[in-house]
Amino acid sequence: MGDHFYFVFPGDTSTDHAVTQVDDAVHTLWPSGTAAPHHARLSASTEVYTWAPQELGSGRVSLTLNNAIPAAFVSVGDGASPEQVAQFGARLGLPTVREHTALAAQAPADTGALLRAALAAGPKKDKALFRLVVAGLEAGDATVRGAAIQAAALLAWPALAEHLLLAASVETDSDLKPLLGVALRKCTPGS
Repeated sequence: MGDHFYFVFPGDTSTDHAVTQVDDAVHTLWPSGTAAPHHARLSASTEVYTWAPQELGSGRVSLTLNNAIPAAFVSVGDGASPEQVAQFGARLGLPTVREHTALAAQAPADTGALLRAALAAGPKKDKALFRLVVAGLEAGDATVRGAAIQAAALLAWPALAEHLLLAASVETDSDLKPLLGVALRKCTPGS
């Protein structure tokens, strides 16, 4: 995930609603934005809509729809100033990382909620989300453990490394072991 975060829609957001909401925000803040977004299907479960407003220079606004999670999330490219990103986020009015984390805490079996919280978090550590990821790594349900591993990889927080090591030492699901290795590398500085 690196050094930025995403604006993340609630889990029940339709494609049409997400595209319309982002399109409205782009055209309100940056009137020279393209008339229609560029659309690309990356896989059977993932598609991306991209806007290229002139005001952002080489920057882009991208809406990714991942039906496997499910999640709809927006990123604003490097051409935008922090003020422009903040205005864009305010215009979208999407849940904060705290709100996404609270939703994930209320429904621990909803693995998509944990992943949406991780997408919204960015590099700044959130204690409540950290605790949810650690609890997920210790869950009895392999699906929940898998989501926690994916969330750890998205977050790439070094503080998760020791918990991933412990999880790797006791993991019995052969499908999750390689994912633990990936997440551990992402959470280990210098890897």
